[in-house]
Amino acid sequence: MGNIEGRVVDRETLIPLVGASVSLISVNKTTATDSAGYFRFAGLKNGAYEIQTSYVGYATDTITSIHVALHQVVQLSISLRKVPIESEGIVVVGDSASISLQGFVSVKNFSAEEISHQPGSFGDIGRVLSTTTGMSQISDIFNNLVVRGGSPIENAFYIDNIEMSNINHFPSQNSGGGPLSLLRTDLVDGITISTGGYPVEYGNCLSSVTDISLRNGARDRFHGAGAIDMAGVSATVEGPIRGGHGDWLLSTRVGLLNEVIDVEGEFDYSDLVGKVTWDYDSLSTVTLLAVAGIGDMDLPSDVAHSANVGYCGKLKYTTGTFGVNWVNHWNQEGLSQTSLAYTCADWGNDNSFTSYGIPLFENQSNEQSIALRTVHHIPISSHTTASFGFETEYTNHDYDYTIGKFVSSQGYAGIIDSVDEEISTVTYGVHAGHIWQPWHCLKTSAGLRIDRSEYNGNTHLSPRFAVTYYPDDMSSCYAAVGVYNQFLPFTISLLTEEGKLLRDPRAVHLIAGIERRLNEGLRLVLEGYWKTYSNMPADSSLPTAFLLDELIKNYGFLAGHEVISDCGKAYAKGIELSGSFVMGRKLSGNFSATYTSAKYRDGNGDLRRRAGDNRYTVNMSLTCSPTRSWVISANWSYGGGLPHTPYDIGKSEFYNHPFYDTPHINEAQLPDYHSLTLRCERHFVFNQSELVLYVDLMNAYNRYNITNYYWNHYLRAPEASSNQLPRLAIVGISYRF
Repeated sequence: MGNIEGRVVDRETLIPLVGASVSLISVNKTTATDSAGYFRFAGLKNGAYEIQTSYVGYATDTITSIHVALHQVVQLSISLRKVPIESEGIVVVGDSASISLQGFVSVKNFSAEEISHQPGSFGDIGRVLSTTTGMSQISDIFNNLVVRGGSPIENAFYIDNIEMSNINHFPSQNSGGGPLSLLRTDLVDGITISTGGYPVEYGNCLSSVTDISLRNGARDRFHGAGAIDMAGVSATVEGPIRGGHGDWLLSTRVGLLNEVIDVEGEFDYSDLVGKVTWDYDSLSTVTLLAVAGIGDMDLPSDVAHSANVGYCGKLKYTTGTFGVNWVNHWNQEGLSQTSLAYTCADWGNDNSFTSYGIPLFENQSNEQSIALRTVHHIPISSHTTASFGFETEYTNHDYDYTIGKFVSSQGYAGIIDSVDEEISTVTYGVHAGHIWQPWHCLKTSAGLRIDRSEYNGNTHLSPRFAVTYYPDDMSSCYAAVGVYNQFLPFTISLLTEEGKLLRDPRAVHLIAGIERRLNEGLRLVLEGYWKTYSNMPADSSLPTAFLLDELIKNYGFLAGHEVISDCGKAYAKGIELSGSFVMGRKLSGNFSATYTSAKYRDGNGDLRRRAGDNRYTVNMSLTCSPTRSWVISANWSYGGGLPHTPYDIGKSEFYNHPFYDTPHINEAQLPDYHSLTLRCERHFVFNQSELVLYVDLMNAYNRYNITNYYWNHYLRAPEASSNQLPRLAIVGISYRF
């Protein structure tokens, strides 16, 4: 027989909910959580189950399609949202969405079940996040997150209260993206992403915060698992700590990309994820975390040319984050989290442009940092909760790189720029916040964050405020406004001798929306946003360009720049409609549609589209469990054509060399992007183990999505290039015992 066990906590404070009612709907079993918020169902037959959790004063939570195998334990982490009025019967379905993160807005939650069934994810959490409302459709190959018209460099990632500067294999040092995440989806307990209006606990990011909860190991006995698919072969072992006071988990993966599909070039990579959890007592938990990856890429020039890839050469990297996090519940009335982490990254680039053979990027750099972070939430009264905390980070970065002279995607003929400098500095951040709910129908949140960098002496003030009004037990209206600052990355400030004098980028978020639950299974959210940027890095020698957009178009590389200023300005505005529905345990889905306009004001005062401006995006996901052994899911994505800069045809034909029409940067448009991905899973349950077979069909109707145009030296003309995935069937298998 199999077991389902887990913990029920308050969504905002993470305080355990004692005596919460947890029910297995299909078998009519009910239990209550213990003094630490834990529950357990034992002796369950194999198959799919549905769990409903309720607690006085909180919205009911329902999770569907929980698969249980014989002699296996399924662990759940359930967080309940406080009901704004004294009423029951509100249902939050599947924990798949929420509009509250410490009282703030623009939040999307992904449960472990939702993550595991996402079609076409390759087990990559970055691709799961790409279906979030407000994400631009940029690339099938890279999982760069362009949130509400921003840049991938504007996002922050946390794992169990520990910030990770990089979560990807083959990462772009400047942009934070890559083709594959270090974290597999089967290791994740849940993901929460805020695309705007996030609270003062999070700093040094302009667009979004992603909070990832790594799952704990099994506490009943030793377990093992293995899997193989296009992303690689993986092995996981886990079990309890002697005495029943904790658990451990260790997982590793070795890439098989070259062996599984006919990919251009050589790509070798592997990763390691470990977690140890120890319960000091019923109110305190200590977690040890390790996430690391290494990789080696070799893309010869002839192979890159035949594949229409703009760069060639080699890349080697080693990256890792190792830390400890202490969670303490103060007599079940408050919550504290304190983490200490060490992060390191080594880079080895030797890249050239494919068409010209000239050097693009030579890099032998090392980055190290030690970060301390603490966050506290203390209830002051039944209507008031206070929060406060601080964080500090010591960084030691040794940069040794050369940027070659090349023409960027915005038409800038960059200079040759060499950097050989070591930077050791400290940053500080303190914050305090306040959640006040004077009446059941009204909740307000206010906070202030102060950050300082010793590198340039810049100090930032970031006030933030949000309010939510509940007109009835099925609706809410909300608004938020806040200031967000981000320290300029060293790789940008080092491009010029005056880099220390530059102001840091700043954004102001203004958000308003309404949520309506039409019934127990249907939820709709309509939200509008306005985001303005200032102090953005710009190059006065090319006033029509926007420097950070080079990170999207130039494979994460920045061109060399002579004169960088901080006068860049931009904005993003849009309206989003999203929703989710559940029809019993057999059918569920999510959908979103977004209209956005992301533009920057160039040095001439003209407005131009930013590189990630899709204008229109649509995402629709559907999951069906016709029986307890089958799961079928589908996802369809659409994005309006991205802007691009046309070639100066006359000049390019004369020299047979690409010259961009720089007065018309981003005035042309690529064709629309759209793609359908299908997934089918079959679960086989044996005496003490479970076998899962799945098939993903990527780009099911084989859409040729154009990513850019390149200059063909043989045809002496521009030619469309698609680095997106063609129709591709991916077969995977996993086994757990």
